[in-house]
Amino acid sequence: MNNSYQIKKIMVLNSKKLHVLLLNSLNEVFETDCIDEATKLCEILNTNTDSGWRYEIITINNIEKRAFQ
Repeated sequence: MNNSYQIKKIMVLNSKKLHVLLLNSLNEVFETDCIDEATKLCEILNTNTDSGWRYEIITINNIEKRAFQ
């Protein structure tokens, strides 16, 4: 099983949490198979946030499909 990683932004609006997935430059959900890349990007986003939103890594469990014989 191979994992991939996405990043979500957690915003608090009117005392309610709103979770938003980070997009890439093609407006697709950002996803990487490198935990180091996801961690580094998450650290940069959390360091540079000016509105107080938090960023967290989501782990996606990718299950390989096997052909039945």
